[in-house]
Amino acid sequence: MALRNLGFILKQHCKAYLAGTPLQVRESSRPLHISSIVFASLLRVEDQDGSRRITFENPKKRNVLSLQMLQDLDACFQACLSAHDLRCIVLAGDGPVFSSGHDLKELHKDTGSQMHRDILRLCAKVMLTIRDIPVPVIAQVDGLAAAAGCQLVASCDIVIATANAKFSLPGASFGLFCHTPGIPVARCVPTKMSAYMLMTGIPISAEEALYSGLVSKVVQYLLKRPYTAGW
Repeated sequence: MALRNLGFILKQHCKAYLAGTPLQVRESSRPLHISSIVFASLLRVEDQDGSRRITFENPKKRNVLSLQMLQDLDACFQACLSAHDLRCIVLAGDGPVFSSGHDLKELHKDTGSQMHRDILRLCAKVMLTIRDIPVPVIAQVDGLAAAAGCQLVASCDIVIATANAKFSLPGASFGLFCHTPGIPVARCVPTKMSAYMLMTGIPISAEEALYSGLVSKVVQYLLKRPYTAGW
């Protein structure tokens, strides 16, 4: 059986090892996309040579993870689960902010507790779906990733950041606590660093994130398809 996808194999091996189950590999009979572009309401999705690039396209609102954004992202991820021709997925943000987290206007008391629950449940679903995608999910960060945006970064398999990137769990600055975003972040970084981020709300730099384990590599600038040509 030909190994069509090194990234797929590595991720499946890791999952099988952690779950204690035998590895099963499915070989795709469908050809890779040469080039295609699909527009969603708040996302730009581009396929090329097995790499799917998903870009948040709401820079005027700092790429907030609004209900609409989460619904679009969930739809994209669900499609990725059955797209066996993919070799990797790249997440990026248009503009100077990767994502500033939830749209606080949607979480205002006037919107009602049911909407709050719907947003938080959908956000959790989106983050957990990343674990089930059988190819590497790479976050490209060239700016701020805050709150649920930082949670999304921490949920990815690989994180490539520029020196401009910053990461924060800013709830403490508003008298709140980023408890849900803090969970995947705490799984990536040492206890003292997660406590610092959660209890102070102060952003950490790309270098600090690299040393702490939240970031995989810091680069001078981001390529459109970083480290994916061989996958």
